Amino acid sequence: MPALIQQFNLQVQQEFGANVLTIGYVGNIGQHLPETINDINVPPPNAVSLPRPLLPILPNLGTVGWLQSEGISNYSGLQMSVQRRFSQGLAFDANDTWGHDLSDITGFSQEGQEGWSNQDPNHIRQYEYGNAENDIRNRGAISINYELPFGKEYPGMKKIALSEWQVNAIGVYQSGKPFTIVNNSAAGGFGNRASPQFNGGVDRPNQIRPATLSHPTLTRFFDTTAFVPQPLGTVGSERRNPLYGPHFRHLDLSVFKDFDLTEQLRLQFRAEAFNISSTPNFFINNNVNSSPPTLLGNNSFGQVTTTDPNYVPRQWQFALRLQF
Repeated sequence: MPALIQQFNLQVQQEFGANVLTIGYVGNIGQHLPETINDINVPPPNAVSLPRPLLPILPNLGTVGWLQSEGISNYSGLQMSVQRRFSQGLAFDANDTWGHDLSDITGFSQEGQEGWSNQDPNHIRQYEYGNAENDIRNRGAISINYELPFGKEYPGMKKIALSEWQVNAIGVYQSGKPFTIVNNSAAGGFGNRASPQFNGGVDRPNQIRPATLSHPTLTRFFDTTAFVPQPLGTVGSERRNPLYGPHFRHLDLSVFKDFDLTEQLRLQFRAEAFNISSTPNFFINNNVNSSPPTLLGNNSFGQVTTTDPNYVPRQWQFALRLQF
């Protein structure tokens, strides 16, 4: 069945002078979304023997992958923005979004990485509905362009040196990316304690209390004692993506200077700095193979060991641009 996406929004806008304030609600609902299950031919979590569900029909059949259109998702977000059209040498655009994304599916490239479908493939909605892997709760951005007003009235070399300067800035703040704690084969001897007879992959443990710390550090980002292996043959109580990694910050700054060579020819000097504060940004990858800090019982469990893929150290760039 084809996927169905319903989108809706309501926005209120007010103009005052050269500025425009916009406040709005945006949302969408997804139905019949595609989901791929690693194996539907596994016994129930509490099975004490080895009966696969399809054994009576096809006794020699092993793993059965399954594609179906039963997934759902929903997103709600509050958006605010203030825009200033270029006036008196100044223009800026500041916006912020608070949102929440929920689903019972995961991206095809992430199948099984969050324990998705491995606990009980016959009850996806019951066990897998939770925070989506792209659930970014808050993101803010601001861009500013300002032409410095002084210097144009100066004569000679003083005007050349002090006039036609422009300062630009782009700043971004984003809350952390969600991630899931999964069982490790080193913790109790079972990679998938819900179905140990036919291990479909990792599953999620029991969460016995909230794991968020008031003062997280890179060596202890969440409460590692909040997760314990569930009893063998049972589904863990941890929901999908209950935790969020470090937030992301980034500030770019540039300075432009124009030189009028002729009436129709202009030379522009640019000095640009990306991540000018050289602020490090970290994250916890929601991936079993490359993120051991999310594996229960791993030596680096609870630690932050990876920089964000969007992070770059401070970079400088200088350029000359000829405009005609």
